[in-house]
Amino acid sequence: MLVYSSSSLWHNHLGHVNYKRLKEMSRLELIINFDGNIEKCKTCMLTKITRSSFPNVQRITKLLELIHSDLGDFHSTFSFGEKKYFVTFIDGFTRYCQVDLLHVKSEALNMFRILKNKSKLHSETLIKKLIFK
Repeated sequence: MLVYSSSSLWHNHLGHVNYKRLKEMSRLELIINFDGNIEKCKTCMLTKITRSSFPNVQRITKLLELIHSDLGDFHSTFSFGEKKYFVTFIDGFTRYCQVDLLHVKSEALNMFRILKNKSKLHSETLIKKLIFK
């Protein structure tokens, strides 16, 4: 007896795996057979949109001379703490990356203030430039 389930259901439950992989998993009997309805996933389409790169800048030679930052969201999937957004801070010299999860976008400024205070305390130097994309 063949049992069919929704292809979009498997696609979502398996972390938005592509449909070719779903067919292969079904053939190997790792998942039950699914209907052949392959539909475009809005979440996949949104997350695969490319962004322009950071502008070219001169070579960074000192700690905290340049911080790259970005603010993003998880689209339809929330984190375990019900947080929908994230902000990243990357030091241009060391490539140290800090990622903070946020409930609302307006918390990003507070996260930058925390980073600024931590960097001042630990390295005794100030952030010279912030590029926010």
